Amino acid sequence: MKNGIIYFAFVLLFAGCASDKAAMKEALNTMTPGTPDRIAVKVPNVERKTVIDNWEDFVEKYDAKTYTVGSEVYADNAVIPAVQDGTLDIYTVFSEIENETGTFMNVTVDLGGALLSSGTHPEKYKAVQNLIDQFVKQTAGGAVRSKFENVTKSIRKHEKERESLVKENNELKKEIDKNKQEISENEKEISKLDAKLKEEMEEAVRLKEEEKKIEKQ
Repeated sequence: MKNGIIYFAFVLLFAGCASDKAAMKEALNTMTPGTPDRIAVKVPNVERKTVIDNWEDFVEKYDAKTYTVGSEVYADNAVIPAVQDGTLDIYTVFSEIENETGTFMNVTVDLGGALLSSGTHPEKYKAVQNLIDQFVKQTAGGAVRSKFENVTKSIRKHEKERESLVKENNELKKEIDKNKQEISENEKEISKLDAKLKEEMEEAVRLKEEEKKIEKQ
């Protein structure tokens, strides 16, 4: 795309004369004028920062140079053959979804001389939609897979903890059963000793009485 966007963006970047914020402002000021058909999509269950990071990686695969300021990402000079032979610029605004986890994306595409419109560029518009749908599926699916991996990791951890506790509990039960048996045997011996002591104490009393009788004779 041979226009002012590329020139100003690259000069500002490599000369080190401005930040991403200044580069983005300059690029937006030189975008093709007109009213675009913004493509608005929802990325469910993924926080805005994660969606932005993933989007930067996604568009950079198409040789785009990205400028990110807050919740806005400007992808300059992307090469996407499925959309058109030449390069294009993509301006995306991300916003959080109120009262739920998720992110809205509003995407504007500068084809170089014209802003993408479903009426004027139906095939290109559909191609961009497909591209964004692919990104949404990858990002949302990746988030689900990440949560699944975390849950399964937690399951494995808790299974090991449970297995250890069950083993420990079984050992304690064995000790308890062993102790119960010993207690039972001890109780039997105690009963025998109680009976023997009673017998011996009664014999002691009897003998003492007998001794007294002898002394009185």
